[in-house]
Amino acid sequence: MVSSSVSTIFWKSVRMEGKDKNAEAYFRVLDGVMRETGADAVVIVVMDNTRVCAKVGKMVEAAYPNIFRVGCSAHLELALQDMYKDMPWMTEVVDAGNMVGKLFTNVDKARAMSNNYSRKTKLKRPTTTRFATNFEMLGALKDLKNALDRCVCDAGWVDKMVLADQLVAFHEVTTIILDKGEF
Repeated sequence: MVSSSVSTIFWKSVRMEGKDKNAEAYFRVLDGVMRETGADAVVIVVMDNTRVCAKVGKMVEAAYPNIFRVGCSAHLELALQDMYKDMPWMTEVVDAGNMVGKLFTNVDKARAMSNNYSRKTKLKRPTTTRFATNFEMLGALKDLKNALDRCVCDAGWVDKMVLADQLVAFHEVTTIILDKGEF
């Protein structure tokens, strides 16, 4: 697979049945693909986390200093979760984003107001099974920053639009949105 900001495409399949499956063999495959695509266009190689793939990754990094390797997405997912637990600033940003997203998703009047101010971009809610979707949600909130600002500055943005048990979250979300920081 080859991925860029434009799209992801299937590039090549190599049948390894009956062939050596050592680091050198895998490196030859990757090296060939990088030569075909142009090594200057490659930034990262995503691989499984087996010992042989770790060795191949080191070979890639040695041969191409501008390219680095990372483990598979499942392991990246776990790394993001660990970062969330260990980095207070990340915890604060993700939790604030979740609070904003939850209010605008669960409060009908807030959702309607948001949809009125932003007809193109919609809120994204993270899934419980993929932690990385929190960052997709944060990206959507960043794209919606102006629309969310307009919502909380709208004359209709009043305490009466939420239930009593949502009032604390309503005020916290208002403060988060009016804060000039970014998601």
